[in-house]
Amino acid sequence: MNTHRRRFLRLCASATGGILLPCSERLFAADASSPTSAGPAPFRIVEKPTPLAGGPVLQCVIESPWLRQAQNPVRILLPAKHDAGKPTRVLYMLPVEAGLGTRWGDPVAEAIKTQIHDRHNLICVYPTFDTLPWFGRHAKDAGIRHEAYLLNAVVPAIESLYVTPGDANGRLLVGFSKSGFGAMSLILRNPKVFGCAGAWDAPLMMEDRDLGLFGTADHFGTKEVFSEYRPLRLIENADPDFQTRTRLVIAGEDSFGPNPPARFKDRPHTATFHVELDRLKIKHVFNNDLRVKHHWNTGWVRPVVDALAKLP
Repeated sequence: MNTHRRRFLRLCASATGGILLPCSERLFAADASSPTSAGPAPFRIVEKPTPLAGGPVLQCVIESPWLRQAQNPVRILLPAKHDAGKPTRVLYMLPVEAGLGTRWGDPVAEAIKTQIHDRHNLICVYPTFDTLPWFGRHAKDAGIRHEAYLLNAVVPAIESLYVTPGDANGRLLVGFSKSGFGAMSLILRNPKVFGCAGAWDAPLMMEDRDLGLFGTADHFGTKEVFSEYRPLRLIENADPDFQTRTRLVIAGEDSFGPNPPARFKDRPHTATFHVELDRLKIKHVFNNDLRVKHHWNTGWVRPVVDALAKLP
């Protein structure tokens, strides 16, 4: 364990007691593409992980300055045979709705149903955001800094609560729709923080002119900020490691493919993004056979996570 990591763990050791922790800024400051390069990033675990209704799902509450709502719940699913003393990888299941909305399904319920946490010995973490999540930041609104919240509060909080590898290879991302966009954006912007990411039926081909679609204007504010997070732009200058190791999984199409209302029938996002990755010689797993309803609970989660878990 390096000196940097030891200092992080020492600073975070009291997190569960509700102590303010100015530590996560330092943990990820090494990644130049991260928003964590200026100022302290305190967070506080105000509620320790507690079982919901006596079931396997735990919930903690994190307080931070990155969102409009100071305190936000995070749901956690541990493997049935979780060894508290052994480093366990973490799968961040990124939401597509604000709060704990379930219009588009319940990813934690899907994890339980498919047993992905047990199959691959993963801690599944479902962070929540008080506004529609696109996993970026707003040009002017300091209460919409979702990337910063995930990097500076959620990840270090989880790593203060549980023994994890504490490096990029121990942090996986998965999402669909806007959270698939977020999974690709987060790993491409923070390749030293996250090890691999999977996206299913996501708007990966969005361009600057698309600002305003699907709530993007309310989240990013300007085309300039939106451009900083667009996967199509980010792959043009991706870390060279993406050309030597397979770290991305892209799969399936429904809303962002040829299906009704067929808005993207001439340029289906997953298939076209695959072509762009090939052009740039970026290694990835591509499976366009997962064509199911645009929803968490339609069967795509298990094969995408299976593919992620197999990556070196």
